[in-house]
Amino acid sequence: MSLFKLIDEITEDIKSTETEKREEYMKYINNHIDAVKKAFDIFSKIDWNGIITEEDMVVLQYRINKHDQSKYSDEEFEPYRKNFYPINDIELEDCEEEFNNAWIHHYTNNDHHPEFWIKDGIPDEMTIPAICEMVCDWQGMAFVKGGSALSYYNSIKDTENDKNLAIATREILEIILEIYDKKLLDTN
Repeated sequence: MSLFKLIDEITEDIKSTETEKREEYMKYINNHIDAVKKAFDIFSKIDWNGIITEEDMVVLQYRINKHDQSKYSDEEFEPYRKNFYPINDIELEDCEEEFNNAWIHHYTNNDHHPEFWIKDGIPDEMTIPAICEMVCDWQGMAFVKGGSALSYYNSIKDTENDKNLAIATREILEIILEIYDKKLLDTN
């Protein structure tokens, strides 16, 4: 076999693997968004007794239908794919800066991430719809990985990630999480 033919075969294998990894990552995004919608379906059936208004719920439903759409963007898709679905260790090692930039793009375009609300190093209060979307996002992850949005929050509480939440945001978040967790227990 000639060297050129060997190089062509290796190149084709890499392209094939890259396509497979793109498809795997696309499937992951789609499954995550479906899980967030499932979390919202449960969330929307709760009687929030004025904690969350009807207007907030309408806004939240719209947001859930648009959840994480930036992950399909040029700025995020490939860097995230390379970080979570690399074709090899070299690709993973080489994508650190690209992934960090994609993460910054993601949270600056998606206000359900607390990092969106940090101004000059100080966390600002999140809106109720942003908090609720964050809860549905966490629960969507929990449907796949196990646990609940509340157990995830408890795992980051009093860590560096928790410091991204303003005190008022943390207070309303904890109320929402407790009520939501009870609903989850009732539905199981």
